[in-house]
Amino acid sequence: MGYLRSIVAIGVSAGLIGCSDEQTPPNPSIAMGEALFQENCSECHPRSGRSDYIKRIPATLLTKKSQYELMEWIKGTGQHREMPSFDNLTDEERASLADYLHSQIMK
Repeated sequence: MGYLRSIVAIGVSAGLIGCSDEQTPPNPSIAMGEALFQENCSECHPRSGRSDYIKRIPATLLTKKSQYELMEWIKGTGQHREMPSFDNLTDEERASLADYLHSQIMK
């Protein structure tokens, strides 16, 4: 009988752990990318009212580009476009921005 109680107690404890109100801490790279996005990009790319994707960033850009391709796009070297180049950002910062943009695809 004591054995059965131990098994039940372990099962209940395991179940309660999954019911915690705590959320998984955000990926530090995505959090840094979000901060960089707010600082450098949000004026031209505000969230749309529907919250489906970031305004004026083509969905195909986010879904079809690799992280490296997004980093190069953000850097902007040698590209003809309206968006300014962000070659002042480090590779780590551009990688974080790319991580953040990829994280927004599913929202």
